[in-house]
Amino acid sequence: MLSVVSPLPSTTLHFISTIMTLKGKIFSGYGVIGLLFWAYFVLVDGHRAAFAFGKALVWPLTMFPALGAFMGVVVLLLIIGAIVLIYR
Repeated sequence: MLSVVSPLPSTTLHFISTIMTLKGKIFSGYGVIGLLFWAYFVLVDGHRAAFAFGKALVWPLTMFPALGAFMGVVVLLLIIGAIVLIYR
C-alpha cells in the first residue's frame, strides 16, 4: 500500500482547514473584495493610498450609498451616546 505524505507541515494544513469553515470563507471573501476595491481606488487616486485603504475596508458602504448613510447615522448616535454617558 502506498502512503502519501503531504509536503505541507501539519500546522499549515490545520490553518487551511480552519480557514475553510463558513466564517473563514465569509471573511476571506470580504477581504478579497476589499483588496480589489483598494487596488481600484489606488489606480484611480494613486497619491492617496491610505485613504483608498480606508475606503476599501468599508467597501459595502462605498458600493451601496444608502447603507453608508444609515451607518453614518448609527455612528453619530453612538458618539452622541458616548458623550452623554461620559458627561453624566
